[in-house]
Amino acid sequence: MTSARASFGRWAWRELSIHPYLKAFFLCAYVLAIMLGLAALIAPPTSIEVEIGPALTTAWGWLSLAAGIVGSLAVLPGWWWAEKLACGLLLLGLAIYLGTVIYLQITGTGNRYAQMTLFGFGIIIAGLRIAQTWKYAYEPRPKLR
Repeated sequence: MTSARASFGRWAWRELSIHPYLKAFFLCAYVLAIMLGLAALIAPPTSIEVEIGPALTTAWGWLSLAAGIVGSLAVLPGWWWAEKLACGLLLLGLAIYLGTVIYLQITGTGNRYAQMTLFGFGIIIAGLRIAQTWKYAYEPRPKLR
């Protein structure tokens, strides 16, 4: 049983060493999406839930959670088709939240620019990953000789 864990560890380290910064960066981004989804499902933000209702709040929470799980499972093996799906789900969830925050900024009191900026960064990161992986379904690997 310990050999399976060691093998997985070596495999993960090898996959990270191919593009160490990019894969680690996007893995962290997907883990953050998991945490965002869990936070939305366990303790939804009341200011957002009041505006869009519990059903839509639950929907963007599930979208973020699913995106994080799919993306974190797909980033190391290079399953770019799954990462594109994950980024699409994440973009949809973030767009729902960001749209609500923009609406609250326009109609309500208080400052929501920090929230808009952070969710804007999330949208840019997901869009960047889609752009990076657009051409292929799987990560191109060097040919073995």
